[in-house]
Amino acid sequence: MKRTKIVCTIGPASEKPATLEKMISAGMNVARLNMSHGDYNWNSRVISNLRAIEKKTGKPIAIIVDLQGSKARIGELGVRSYELRVGQKIIFTTGNSILITHNSITHNFKIPIAVPNFHKYVKKGAHLLIADGTIECVVERVTGKDIHARVILGGELKSHKGIAIAGGSLPLPSITSKDRKDIAWSKTQDIDFVALSFVKKAEDVLALRKLMLRKLSFRTEAELPGIKIIVKIETREAVHNFEEILRVCDGVMIARGDLALATSPEEVPLIQKELIEKCRRRAVPVIVATEMLASMERAPRPTRAEASDVANAVIDHTDAVMLSGESATGAYPIETVRIMSAIIQKTEKSRFDDLSIGGEIHHGNPEEETALLAAMQARTEEAKAIVAGTVTGHTARLLSRYRSEVELIIGTPFTRVLRQINLSWGVRPFLLPEVATRKELEEKLIAQAHASGFKKGSKIVIVSSDHPAPHAQSFAVVKTL
Repeated sequence: MKRTKIVCTIGPASEKPATLEKMISAGMNVARLNMSHGDYNWNSRVISNLRAIEKKTGKPIAIIVDLQGSKARIGELGVRSYELRVGQKIIFTTGNSILITHNSITHNFKIPIAVPNFHKYVKKGAHLLIADGTIECVVERVTGKDIHARVILGGELKSHKGIAIAGGSLPLPSITSKDRKDIAWSKTQDIDFVALSFVKKAEDVLALRKLMLRKLSFRTEAELPGIKIIVKIETREAVHNFEEILRVCDGVMIARGDLALATSPEEVPLIQKELIEKCRRRAVPVIVATEMLASMERAPRPTRAEASDVANAVIDHTDAVMLSGESATGAYPIETVRIMSAIIQKTEKSRFDDLSIGGEIHHGNPEEETALLAAMQARTEEAKAIVAGTVTGHTARLLSRYRSEVELIIGTPFTRVLRQINLSWGVRPFLLPEVATRKELEEKLIAQAHASGFKKGSKIVIVSSDHPAPHAQSFAVVKTL
């Protein structure tokens, strides 16, 4: 069974119900909706289709609404794409002027940048990186709102692609007016996570949480179930302030494309390892994203380097790996999920994926001590599974962080929590009827162990509590079926 989860970005290549169902069957656990693309009607239709498939298959699917954020982007080009050639002279503008006709450039050709005053932050000699650095231009001069540049790395230019100043940053707000509208729309949808782009500090996350609670009546953890916040780490400031950001978020996405532009390509692998380890120690689910199987947008097989990239993320103990263009606009969305799943499972069976238990507990926290005890009991007693109940999902995340070799079967009475814990490594969630006593809870958990196929005489570790409430006293006991 695959333990590391797969997040798939949904787009034109994967929007059809039949395709979505096949992707779920191939190993997709979480769907991502990129609010930089698609309108509300399209996104609502995808959500509706996912929920219908979820009901049909009985497989929970978490949905992430990924806010566009304050990233500088190319404006509307008026054509599907345009190929920029090395040595070509072009003009970027923060005005509204654009003239691309019949895929040919006129002498007045200007590429719009959808950020007012972008021209004020660039100088002669600055390097502009487009579409995660796949296109690069050098600035030759700035005249008014026009930025005259020369292409030094060509590629296919499309509307809404990101544009960044190499090694620089822009003083943009953490939450844009578009983000606010998208959050308001999200409130009307059956989703599980909101992802905040271009986070720089903890205050950015707190601003979103305050907005969600005050303006949109999102529930707090005590008023479950609520929508959780995932932060996207893609700025140097976020890396520097990661510890404080980690304390106020519910999940992390390492967005390596923009992160590489903000730092450098050679730094990203080490940053990835460091952030994953910090997330795991704090029991915060983490996603590794960007170009994991990028060549499969056009080819039916990944490169060897891409296969190694996925495997190394698994060895780093990430909770999830993510597909972007591969599943959104690629030619082989189903096969991409299938191959990613195969790489994950092969890697998880190896000794390189093993993790030693211990030395990480925050002493004095009863919940963490119980989770550690359960993981240790499962190993020493050679149990087949850890079976637990959770109200908030916190127990599931604590158990997940030890990357136990046994199955983690976690029940919850809340559908949204069921989906949210499906993002965490190794968790097999199930819907658990509400119970009044610890004895009743243990009976339900044992029944689920039987239903999961464990034979009579098998040992399991039961994690239960005195009463079904957040932060109740919990216990870990070994049971024989």
